[in-house]
Amino acid sequence: MENETKFNLTQAAALAGTTRQRIGRYIKEGKLSAEKTADGKTVIDKSELLRVFPNLVTPGASQPLRSDTPDITAILQSQIELLQRELDVTRQERDRNREEYQREKDRLFGIIESQTRLLPAPKEPEPAPAPKKTFWQRWFTS
Repeated sequence: MENETKFNLTQAAALAGTTRQRIGRYIKEGKLSAEKTADGKTVIDKSELLRVFPNLVTPGASQPLRSDTPDITAILQSQIELLQRELDVTRQERDRNREEYQREKDRLFGIIESQTRLLPAPKEPEPAPAPKKTFWQRWFTS
């Protein structure tokens, strides 16, 4: 079983040091991924078991199978911290850009308002001239 890479539910439960029911429940809840073989049997990859159960127990052996999880975890943790610092820097830059944009917007609105005040007041529209009287209106109206 040590050289195998895929295990059925019973073997996976034995390696994980738990029950078949728990393995089945983890698969159903999506915590553990599994696949169906051509003959309909459920098999679980060893790497997937190591992901969910980092310390697999070898049947008949006293010490559990160790994965490289602690090393990988340390590397991933340092990458996460680096990404968080980059995210913080990016957020600070975004906030500075927003403040600069707001200042520029306020400045431009101020210029527009001052230029608007310099414009002459709108002229009153001239009254429309009285319509011309027709020939007959001139003769028969007073």
